[in-house]
Amino acid sequence: THKNFADGLLQRGRVAEAEIHYREALRIQPGWSEARLGWADLLAVQGRVGEALGRYEEELQRSPSDTRAAGRYGLLLLRAGRFAEARDSVERALAVHGDVAELHVGMAIATSQLGDFARAVRHGREALRLAPALDSAANNLAWILATSPDPRARNPEESIRIMGRLLREAERPDPAYLDTLAAVYAAAGRFPDAIDTAARAEKRAREEQRSAM
Repeated sequence: THKNFADGLLQRGRVAEAEIHYREALRIQPGWSEARLGWADLLAVQGRVGEALGRYEEELQRSPSDTRAAGRYGLLLLRAGRFAEARDSVERALAVHGDVAELHVGMAIATSQLGDFARAVRHGREALRLAPALDSAANNLAWILATSPDPRARNPEESIRIMGRLLREAERPDPAYLDTLAAVYAAAGRFPDAIDTAARAEKRAREEQRSAM
């Protein structure tokens, strides 16, 4: 179907082609919730956050029990900085989709921003348990463990182990992850390592800029 074709194109980053097929799916079946959610996903990928949020809200008004829409809405609310609303929406989705690592990452981000660091660590660990290869889960958990102002949630040594594993498996380390590792080292009092890692992060960022020109 056009909707399934559009989903595959969107996942591969072929956004303009995906838009054509989502439009056609909605023309043929304007009331199909899957196609409406796909259109909202497309808007989010295009950076049209306000429009995407509006589409998710419309879908939730039509079907308040749609936990797929609630989860996607919650994750996008994070991007808009609406952390309390994001937490509540993602929590609804997790009640049904507790095995989705990305939702646990979202909950970890939301609760850490709201000052509930112990809960953030729990969700961060669960995300990493569910998806050990999910780099964003590792990076986010490591950051919370290293920088939390709540001493009960701080564990810089665990954070170092997480980031060490992440960066060992990376062919070309992401400068953002190197920045996290530098912060982790600083939190652990390993200041020479923090300085060296920050320099590596800056070098990698410059290399990426040059390769993008």
